Amino acid sequence: MNVAALADRRGVTHQTMRLVVAGLEAEGSVRQRADPADRRSRLVSITSEGQRILARARENRAAYIADAIRGMLSAEERRQLQAAIPILDRLSDGAK
Repeated sequence: MNVAALADRRGVTHQTMRLVVAGLEAEGSVRQRADPADRRSRLVSITSEGQRILARARENRAAYIADAIRGMLSAEERRQLQAAIPILDRLSDGAK
């Protein structure tokens, strides 16, 4: 995906996304290459290191949420949350 498409998808300016991509590239999380369909554009792709970082962040976020659910919600609230999962899944599917 090119920087313009990433910016659009994230709802930020092209300039902001260029800065984000530059930082991610500097840390080795993404790489850029020329777009064969448009030499003026560059395609951004995630590296294996970026995939590892992303997986770790997702695991940490999931663990935090699971701990919060267990520690902060009552049994009834946990049941309500469980019942809402199909609705949230439907919303998520519609957003793709």
